[in-house]
Amino acid sequence: MGNREYGGNSGGRACVFPFTYKSRTFYKCTNEDAAQGRFWCATTGSYDKDKKWSYCADTRLDANPQGPCVFPFTYKSKSYSSCTTVGTSGGKLWCSLSSNYDEVPKWTYCEPSEPLPCIFPFIFQGKSYSACTKEGAADDQLWCALTPNYDKDSKWKACASQEYEGNSKGQPCVFPFIYKSRTFYTCTNEDAAQGRFWCATTGSYDKDKQWSYCADTRLSSRPTGPCIFPFTYKSKSHSSCTTDGSSDEKPWCSLTKNYDVDQKWTYCDPAGDSNQTGKDHGCL
Repeated sequence: MGNREYGGNSGGRACVFPFTYKSRTFYKCTNEDAAQGRFWCATTGSYDKDKKWSYCADTRLDANPQGPCVFPFTYKSKSYSSCTTVGTSGGKLWCSLSSNYDEVPKWTYCEPSEPLPCIFPFIFQGKSYSACTKEGAADDQLWCALTPNYDKDSKWKACASQEYEGNSKGQPCVFPFIYKSRTFYTCTNEDAAQGRFWCATTGSYDKDKQWSYCADTRLSSRPTGPCIFPFTYKSKSHSSCTTDGSSDEKPWCSLTKNYDVDQKWTYCDPAGDSNQTGKDHGCL
């Protein structure tokens, strides 16, 4: 059996998952519209845009149902508009291949061929995005680019709206958490494989070693990292989070020793942690 992609108009380049075909999201090879029912895949993130494809390696095929994710889909009477970990024991993201999983239980894992983090900001159709978007997604799916320019590279991923995988099997983030004796109020990609963002799922990673990959909707172009104490703001030293200069009275901290020089910060209130940037904050 062939263990590599072959033929097609891309000269046998490897599959890229997910890919879009007819504005739908595929995480597996498909034989839709194929001669003799042979399975194929796109070799960029969008067949619709780039029209590049190969025949799939036989080793990619199995007895599991093939087809595009269907969004929204119903699972246990609840509607989902993105891949979810609900109902899985290992915290893996999955989607339904029918509009109602309860009636037609066909599904697939949402496993990208390149498990890379979202890149913010990114360019799509000449416009800059600093968070996940539904623009251009006919199936109403949140997505992000994996490079600074989707228009050029056609690399993307479906955004997860909840934590997933890790050794805590997708348990939600706990903020703040301690890692290497430092305090984090946002997800971090420090020491992470492929630069993917993660969080502790207890108050101390140092003590409990429990973690998940972060929901992509938690991330934005705002800098991430541990609070640095003490830090300097307007020539004054702060040894804890402060509301000084904050028009919304939310406590914040600097991500470097001197905010006056570097102007990198994060909220210290997990409930108030949004996809705002320092510029949007409008006060620091």
